[in-house]
Amino acid sequence: MLVMIIFMKYSLQVEGGSHGDPVDILLGDKTLLGLVISYVVIVFIIIYLNDINLAVSMIF
Repeated sequence: MLVMIIFMKYSLQVEGGSHGDPVDILLGDKTLLGLVISYVVIVFIIIYLNDINLAVSMIF
């Protein structure tokens, strides 16, 4: 779901009159930057901090 929102937001920015440079689009839109950072953090947690996930699942 988050990836779909990122792609839709990026597409909206590209069609809105920008030159299509991904770095300019990403750094120019704070919402898009926040979504991408959130995605990176979530993937990092899922992949590298799986031990924390197991500990939390044992509690609940």
